[in-house]
Parts: sequence; structure tokens; C-alpha cells
Amino acid sequence: YDYVVEHDLSRITDYDSYRRNPTEPKIKGQDYEFLRWAMAESQRRQPLNAFRRWLRRQWSRARRATPAKVMRKLGLARSG
Repeated sequence: YDYVVEHDLSRITDYDSYRRNPTEPKIKGQDYEFLRWAMAESQRRQPLNAFRRWLRRQWSRARRATPAKVMRKLGLARSG
């Protein structure tokens, strides 16, 4: 904070500007359009990661299905 005030980098002009508003620029000299693009790009879903998530879900579902469960669901289990 002291550095920003000392080098006149703050865009805050009144008390209302101190609130936490994520869309309001607070520091001079920043390319906010580029920062918005970089944030959107870093949070974009990647096809490889989406495939990995899908594969992990399928694997966990398959591990829950045991032969005994399948036989019981199909009604082929022997009654003891």
C-alpha cells in the first residue's frame, strides 16, 4: 500500500473506491483487458483434462461393480 501511494499508482479517489469491487481498476499501469484474457484462458477446460476426468469417473464406477453385485442385480444369484 505504501509503495502504491508513494509512486502515485492508486486509482482510488474516494472512500467508495476502497470497497472490494473486482471489476473496478485499482492500480494504474495495469493492462486489465490482458489480465481478464489471461484469467479466462487459465480457467478454460482443456480437452485432455476433460478426458482424464471422464476416464477417472468411468474407472471408479467400474471398480464398484463386482461380479457378485452383477449376478444379484440380474437375478442370477443362488439363494442360500
